[in-house]
Parts: sequence; C-alpha cells; structure tokens
Amino acid sequence: MELIKVTDLLEMLEERERSLLLLALSEAIQLGRNFLLFRTSEGIEVVLRLNPYTEDVYGIYLLSHLEKEGKDLRFLGLLQQDGVHYIYEYIGKEVRTLLANLTSYQVLSGAIEDFLTTMVQSD
Repeated sequence: MELIKVTDLLEMLEERERSLLLLALSEAIQLGRNFLLFRTSEGIEVVLRLNPYTEDVYGIYLLSHLEKEGKDLRFLGLLQQDGVHYIYEYIGKEVRTLLANLTSYQVLSGAIEDFLTTMVQSD
C-alpha cells in the first residue's frame, strides 16, 4: 500500500467518521500506539497502522472471524484468541468504502497488536 496521510482519510469520510478518527488519533498520540481498530455498522473490523505523530498511515488491515476472499485482500495469518481471527492486509484503492459507517474504535494492544507488529516487520 502506498503511504496515506490521515488528512487524506479525513477528506474521504463523512462528519461522524471524521470525528471518530480524530478521537482515535488523539488517544493513539496520548498512549504512543500505532494500531487503531475500527468497527463498522456491517461488523467489519478495520485496523490502521499509523504513526500518530506524523499522521502517516502505513497499512490497512481487516480482521474477520470468517475467511474472506477478494483481489484487494492479502492473507497474513490466523490468530487464535477469543476465537479465530483471519487477518488480511488491504491492498485495494477503495479506502473510502472500507471506512464507511464507522461505529466505534479502540487503540489496539495485546495479542493482535503483537501479531500485526511481527507481520509488518517481516514484510
């Protein structure tokens, strides 16, 4: 994925999603974290890997309890914690569609953060 700036994402989103992204970014800065997980109204979990200080987005990932297929997804692996998580890197261009209808966020920590950190360092 080519580098995206948070400002580019903000321009793509509706007001509600912009507010949620800004709130999440502020918390990531406060905690010094690089992974933000967003949930959509369709139940999709989207993770942004970013530098909260420069606001560069280095990667977008999908987490799913079900196996997914698509030309815009690159399978990274399985994580078994609280059930099975299929983890994919999003390599498509339709970021706006992917981030539509955001309902909640969390700053990632723990096993999923460790897994993603390991996977992106091996790229």
